[in-house]
Amino acid sequence: METETITLDEYLVNLADPGTPRYLKMEIALEISGLKLSGGEHGKGAGLPIELEAAINDAVVDELSSHKYDELNTPEGKKRLKGRLHGVIARSLDAKCPEAQLHKVLFMSFVMQ
Repeated sequence: METETITLDEYLVNLADPGTPRYLKMEIALEISGLKLSGGEHGKGAGLPIELEAAINDAVVDELSSHKYDELNTPEGKKRLKGRLHGVIARSLDAKCPEAQLHKVLFMSFVMQ
């Protein structure tokens, strides 16, 4: 089965640190198979059905904004986040497109302040 790589919108979220404003800005890409993409589109989320893209974006923002700076500021923390994102995105895919399978979540950029 052929795998497609789809880059999603850039995310900018407040982290869950109390008292100190902290931000996370990141971009992710997904390796997915079994998903029929609409042709001819290029760019962020290209070819994803809008309801699927909205569900994925909602799940990703909820997950990202639930973490604190110190949780994500290590290689292990980033690895755990990638696993958690894989889980929430896979659930969104399963709910909207059960024939699709998520293979990888890839960090394209990752900046915290």
